[in-house]
Amino acid sequence: MKHKAQTKHVMTMLAVVAGLTLASSTRADYITGGQYLNNVGAPSTYGDWTGATITQTPTGIEVVAPSGGGYGGANFVINAPAVQTINPTDNMFVQLTITINGDVSPSTPYVYFSAGQLVLNDDLPLPTQFNYNMPYSGPQNNPTGPPTSVWNGNVGTFTVPVMAQQASKIAGGNDHIYSFNLDVDPAVITSPTYDITFNSVQLIPEPTTVSLVGVALLGLLGLRRRRTS
Repeated sequence: MKHKAQTKHVMTMLAVVAGLTLASSTRADYITGGQYLNNVGAPSTYGDWTGATITQTPTGIEVVAPSGGGYGGANFVINAPAVQTINPTDNMFVQLTITINGDVSPSTPYVYFSAGQLVLNDDLPLPTQFNYNMPYSGPQNNPTGPPTSVWNGNVGTFTVPVMAQQASKIAGGNDHIYSFNLDVDPAVITSPTYDITFNSVQLIPEPTTVSLVGVALLGLLGLRRRRTS
């Protein structure tokens, strides 16, 4: 009976830690207030995106742009009610997720391209731009990419460390991102156009922090068990 009680107690601890880890690993600050990029004003375009079709969709911002001219981008101002106060603990990594719309098989030109530079325009202490150069990779040539790039079919997730100055500002509390820039250098895409949806941009804590919290909780629960036995 005692063994069963101990087993039940251990299983309870593991369940709590698993729940905490899951909750922590999914916690993040999406810069426009929801999982998908939306709640933004009309874009201010430059380069090749001047002739692009840019649409806010249910799953993000879709850009259909000509590839012949190369580089292009746009600035998006977040609607005031959607501007977020960044959680001070989410000051370790910036994560961008995109989707290439269309076929990504080897016979298509969607083989090797830049996911684009991400610029986060921060408001403390004065409006400041933080430029994040995303990895240069594609779903066919480089399916797993460098350590900061992961591809699942035509969906790419790019994770880069938060720049030191911005991390310090976020950690100080009451920090906001009021606008952002997206851009693409399509590199060797040879089709007349490319079609990419920028799904989300989020700030996330350091993954190892979640593990340490879980270990600490296990220790506390174990201590409580010894005191009550």
